[in-house]
Amino acid sequence: MTDDLMHRLDTCWSMLEEEGFYTRANTVMLAKNRIEELEAENEKLRKALDVYQRERDRFRHANPEITGEYFLTGGHGERDDNLLPEFVTVCAAYGAGWEQVYQKTERTVSYEGS
Repeated sequence: MTDDLMHRLDTCWSMLEEEGFYTRANTVMLAKNRIEELEAENEKLRKALDVYQRERDRFRHANPEITGEYFLTGGHGERDDNLLPEFVTVCAAYGAGWEQVYQKTERTVSYEGS
């Protein structure tokens, strides 16, 4: 919801209260409060949807025989401090007769704090 709408609801509430329309003013205030509650709930649902999508992706790649997605088949080479290998092999789909080799870069993507 935009701040402009919330400002207009506040203005409407003030005008109604000044003119003695307390019931209508309270209705406007209840509507404003409900909008704020729904915005907070919507934000929680967006975060939950993000978590659900990551779990769904994890499941798809952890069960390639069901989903047909690509999956890691192994790691080779020296391991770093996080025990990650220098090379990983990826199979394009369950039952494929070949693998692709990927080499580690120094690029790091972090989801911490989100």
